[in-house]
Amino acid sequence: MEQAPDWILVGEVRRPHGTGGEVLVKEHSDFEGRFAEGARLFAGSGDQRRPVKVASRRRAAKGLLVRFAGYDSRDRARELTGKLLFIPGDELAALPPGSYYAFQLEGCSVHAGGERLGVVRELLETAANPVLVVEREGDGGIVCLPFVSPVVTGVDLHRRRIDIVPGFLG
Repeated sequence: MEQAPDWILVGEVRRPHGTGGEVLVKEHSDFEGRFAEGARLFAGSGDQRRPVKVASRRRAAKGLLVRFAGYDSRDRARELTGKLLFIPGDELAALPPGSYYAFQLEGCSVHAGGERLGVVRELLETAANPVLVVEREGDGGIVCLPFVSPVVTGVDLHRRRIDIVPGFLG
């Protein structure tokens, strides 16, 4: 696996919910246990982060509601509003074969047959499927490629290369 970043964004505190210290969290992680009771996260922004521990969590109509240890009132919970939630990069879970983290794909060159098309700038999650945002070789234009098996024929992280079906882009 490519070297993970020092910090991985896993969520964002939106606002307090109720009077007992719960906050509404926007999740940025597919790992189901990320916000389990007892999980240690780091809340903050920029270079300032402090550890927080999940005291409880529950699903609600508006999303995930989390209460952190020591934040047992609406006023205390308000202190977390707008804070980003991180885990250290070395705590990243291993993925099954054929699955990738966005940071692993960013910077990979994209090839169709023998032709280098460009470099992956980011991986976007869409409602339909993940999409590779590729900066084209030469003109610097942007192309969006569905990151699905009919289009992507191979990913070689050691060589930093992604192969797609020749002729897909015309």
